[in-house]
Amino acid sequence: HLGGSDTSTAISNLLLVTGNYAKPGAGAYPLRGHNNVQGAGDFGSSPDNLPGYQKVSDPDVRKKFENAWGVKLPEKAGMNNHEMVEGVHEGQLKAMYLKGEDMGLVDSNINYVQAAFEKLDFFVVQDIFLSRTA
Repeated sequence: HLGGSDTSTAISNLLLVTGNYAKPGAGAYPLRGHNNVQGAGDFGSSPDNLPGYQKVSDPDVRKKFENAWGVKLPEKAGMNNHEMVEGVHEGQLKAMYLKGEDMGLVDSNINYVQAAFEKLDFFVVQDIFLSRTA
């Protein structure tokens, strides 16, 4: 994943210079970097989206899911990775359950992220591989 964005941009540029951008039968599908990040996003696992990338902030969308699921949903989006790390440093978060993510490696400031993990009272890392974060 180190450099995945640059690789994706390079592939898109290659398609452009060869005249193969947005043509039937031509193209590329660069996969996103983290394990199953596309499926997790589709499923509504990001803090500001419900399934299908529908916004938590949209009252009509929330109402639809509240009716389907039989629960009241929060109006405010949850914290993203960076906000959670900040929340730990600011004392807002005391526990974290991290599943399938090597935040200690892929986030922008490894020392700052690792220092946040060390402040947690409770920290679980669930992954199929032993990662740096684990």
